[in-house]
Amino acid sequence: MKTVVTILLILITTITISQAQKFKLTGQISGTEKGDTLRFNKINTRWEIEPGGFDLIIGKDGKIKYSGKQEHSQYYAVTYYPINGEKTYSVTKGLKVFITDGTIKITGTREYTDYSFLEGGVYDSKLNKILIIEDSLGKVRGNYFKQREIAKIKKDSLEIKRYDDLYRNFDSDKKVSARRAKAREMEVTYDNNNLNEYVACKVAMDAIYTPLKEIKESYGKFSPKVQKSYYGKCIKKTIETLEALETGQPAPDIKLISTKGNTVTLDMFKGKYLLIYHFGMCPGSLLIDKNVVNLYNKYKDNLNVVSYTNSLKIIEKIENEAIDGTTMMGIDFKSALNSMLNHPWEHVIESESKPKNLQLSERYYFIGLPYFIFISPEGKMIKRGHSSAFYEASKVLKNL
Repeated sequence: MKTVVTILLILITTITISQAQKFKLTGQISGTEKGDTLRFNKINTRWEIEPGGFDLIIGKDGKIKYSGKQEHSQYYAVTYYPINGEKTYSVTKGLKVFITDGTIKITGTREYTDYSFLEGGVYDSKLNKILIIEDSLGKVRGNYFKQREIAKIKKDSLEIKRYDDLYRNFDSDKKVSARRAKAREMEVTYDNNNLNEYVACKVAMDAIYTPLKEIKESYGKFSPKVQKSYYGKCIKKTIETLEALETGQPAPDIKLISTKGNTVTLDMFKGKYLLIYHFGMCPGSLLIDKNVVNLYNKYKDNLNVVSYTNSLKIIEKIENEAIDGTTMMGIDFKSALNSMLNHPWEHVIESESKPKNLQLSERYYFIGLPYFIFISPEGKMIKRGHSSAFYEASKVLKNL
């Protein structure tokens, strides 16, 4: 029996290895030094970095040469790290690369690594026509960001303002808007005519921000082969999760640890309305936090609140450094931060020191800050969303 099990394990391992994709990366990044690194971070469909990426060490004259394996087609964000000197300025999350079987050639420069040209794999002439427009705009805006940062180092207030205005108002320029619209039109045509796993990856990455009906329609257009691919399965999982979060559905169970060390489960809150409040260091949270506290204080006989964040340390640091009396968006900045650090409800959840608390975000699909989940006393979903879910809670409680 032991021999049979061993043979089966060998067979399973062999099949898994044989199904793994083999890929090669070639090309050149001009201006780089031998020993510089391109770090390929695996990005999941929540736009988070996952374990399992790899480092590509650049060779002489900026040459790129790498062979690797992966379990399935994978989306990566690539960051450049020089062996000497400062890291280049970047306004993006890195060069975006979709790697599948075969060879991809990467051609770029040290200064604009994030906008390197890609050939091979899914990167044919049709796709590259779209990416060239997007990258050309990105380079211009990225340069404004770079010049603003340099001006900050030089403490040149006029230059800071100049490039800050150019950076912030970039998308309002008519020529920029026209080029973006053209790229978007080309992208829609490409997506409709190329229902491959690359397009499935795009749908999967945007799925949690897309109305459920639209996701289902997009998923239905893919072939059975693409639907069974990794990113096809990701889309299906998102559909199933969003369906489970529809109004009237039982709220997904949770088991969390509060900042006081107490276990928090959904069953604890049955009998009262529950508002889950995802907050962080953002203008929206600063503006609405006082309203959430007031709502709780007014209706706490009928309302429980669970607040969730991954920014407590950042908020605490900024609050300690904030100057008394400073206002932002018409509110007392330090007071607003203090409120976020001292919520009157017991159940405050953070994920910085307790990664298992991430299940709250994974099960309820928070897609921004601030974000709310409103649950009935029977433990059923009422509404999820940004301020709309908060105002729904206010209306329901007011009418009790």
